[in-house]
Amino acid sequence: MLFKLFLPFAFGYFLSFLYRVVNVAIAPDLVSEFGLNANQMGLVSSAYLLAFASSALGLLVGRGLIGIGVSACLMAAFTAYANLLPSQKLPLVNGLQLMSGGLGVVCASTPVQWFLTWGDWRLLFQGLAVACVIASVMVYSLVPKYQVNSNGESLAQQLVALWQVIKHPRFYQIAPLSIATQGVFGAFVGLWSGYWLRDYLALSESQTAQIILTMAVAMTAGFVVLGALAAYAQRYGISAHIVSVSGMLVYMCSQWVIINQWSQWHHLWWGLGVVINL
Repeated sequence: MLFKLFLPFAFGYFLSFLYRVVNVAIAPDLVSEFGLNANQMGLVSSAYLLAFASSALGLLVGRGLIGIGVSACLMAAFTAYANLLPSQKLPLVNGLQLMSGGLGVVCASTPVQWFLTWGDWRLLFQGLAVACVIASVMVYSLVPKYQVNSNGESLAQQLVALWQVIKHPRFYQIAPLSIATQGVFGAFVGLWSGYWLRDYLALSESQTAQIILTMAVAMTAGFVVLGALAAYAQRYGISAHIVSVSGMLVYMCSQWVIINQWSQWHHLWWGLGVVINL
């Protein structure tokens, strides 16, 4: 039961993160072939889109469709796990689900760089398209059917409840720092780390891929380590909120070191910033 439930969702989330980060490795090829500038490359990456539309409207439509598709890769899995598994198994399974995304980042670094030595980005995405079809078939055929208990709440009632959360003062104690650090983290891992390492620090493609691989491994480990750390800290009266904010502050310090080039230990600071910010 657990294997049939976990494997399809984990594979889909793995692919979603691979898509998210793969632009770091293939950006030079896209820039060279399509004559994109940094702004255009950033727009393409933020749109989760590698099919070049003939108009801005086409790009935005593609962005919306892909966003809808990948948005289900995590929350659909969490919903299925909550409805089909015993509650005591959820922490482990949810952690493994997040780890599968980290493995997608791992594969988007050095493995993709190796693939591009004998194939091109088109062949890569043809393979990913086939993998997406396989993931869809697995979810449809293997995951048991279930009904979600919504407690009879209408959409309007759910929106009212959401608004109660948004306007609560505690939300504004947590959200700004989380949004800022996670937003920068997503942009950095998804695209700009490659530009910084290649163009600003003048590192080679192989060196860049190795540092990104370090980030990916750190990210994968962080999903498990920080969850265990938060649980351990609570035994001593240290709340998860304090652990989370401390991690965000360490992340900002690591970014300050990287920006000012105070250290040449790239693997240490790039990996530390990722593992502690999750």
